[in-house]
Amino acid sequence: MVKDFIYSDQPSQETRLWRYMDLAGFLSLLSSESLFFRRADKFEDHLEGTTPSSNARLREENDPEKIHYYERAAELTKSEIQYFEGQSPSVERNSILERKRDELERLIVLSNDPEARRTYTEEVILNRNKAREEAQRSIDQNLPYELTDPEFIHQEMRRHTFISCWYMGENESSVMWRGYTNVKSGIAIRTSYARLRNQLEKNQKMFIIGKVEYRDYKVEALSDFDTYIRFFSKDRIFARESEFRLIHRHGTVQKGGRYSCEAD
Repeated sequence: MVKDFIYSDQPSQETRLWRYMDLAGFLSLLSSESLFFRRADKFEDHLEGTTPSSNARLREENDPEKIHYYERAAELTKSEIQYFEGQSPSVERNSILERKRDELERLIVLSNDPEARRTYTEEVILNRNKAREEAQRSIDQNLPYELTDPEFIHQEMRRHTFISCWYMGENESSVMWRGYTNVKSGIAIRTSYARLRNQLEKNQKMFIIGKVEYRDYKVEALSDFDTYIRFFSKDRIFARESEFRLIHRHGTVQKGGRYSCEAD
């Protein structure tokens, strides 16, 4: 099963996708007849799936005790509402719109009512601390848990997110050959967006797919409330990778940081 990453345009059906690997990886693919997904916290890039440094600054600026936090949040919510209003009607889209409109109404109240703001801030801090404690206890005991604190969520999501990376391009890339293969024994597999998507549709697991967006991480921040956007975003210094990603979320942490899905 496949879902498009909602904030990313999908490539055309004919777009060529390339997967670069060494010979051992290719032989493993043939013998297992499956695609390899790496756990996000096991990437060589230790910043994989993390937020830009600008996020830390904005979290400080957006302290719930400061009035402009709610004003900024309201503006962001308005833009999200406009985005979803422009999408084709669906049950999911209508549900999101209803939730966002309720959220906007609440943020407007918090922007203008000091007493409501004080009460809400106290509740946020209390609930955040409680959620962190409960989640940590569950993790220690290897029990199911629900995450609600953004910072804690993103640390833990890296351990549950598995990624398969592909290069989008009409022709081969020397950058990808040098960066992701042993030049003397490397392999490049070529397919199309349509063929790869069709293969994933046959699988019973859910995959989120989309282009990676390249941003200026020195100034641009990512949403703290979308647990996928950080896995579809990279610093613009990596733009030559022209990356397309397949992402699978697994409810339990897989030992060894590997996950595979069957492929013909």
